[in-house]
Order: sequence, then C-alpha cells, then structure tokens
Amino acid sequence: MVMNLPVLFLSNSLYPLEKMPPTLRGLALLNPITYAVDACRVLLYNTRAEIDLGLDLAVLVVFMSDGLAMGFHFFQKAMQRTGVGS
Repeated sequence: MVMNLPVLFLSNSLYPLEKMPPTLRGLALLNPITYAVDACRVLLYNTRAEIDLGLDLAVLVVFMSDGLAMGFHFFQKAMQRTGVGS
C-alpha cells in the first residue's frame, strides 16, 4: 500500500498527461502504470491514446520480462543460499 499509492498518483490514471507539469510528466513516463492505464483506456473504452498503443504494449512487455528475469535470478539465489534443490 505504501508503494502503490505514490506509483498510482504518478501515473495518468487520475490526471491527463497533457495537463501535468513537465517534471511530473517526466516521472509519469517512467511509470509502467501510465502505459497500462493508457492501453486499457484505448482497448476497453475505445478512447484516444495519450501515448501510442504500440509503445504502451512494448513498454509493458519490457517491464514484464525484466521483472520475470529479476524474480527468477533472486529466486535462484535464495534457493542456493538455503540449499534447497541442490
């Protein structure tokens, strides 16, 4: 909860990107939730995209693959430390 709210507030879920000050817009564009919200709005509500849908999906795939790779890496390290699965 402590991490979710700042990440949510720094996305375009509550406020359009065009109306954000440049500093907040820059932070919002680093946030994967911005791309997820934009893609959902386009796909579910057939609205105009603030960001290109292809870019939305590409960024989400990159974040997903990085998250999976990091999770796999840290899981393997934890398994080696505990000696499970050797």
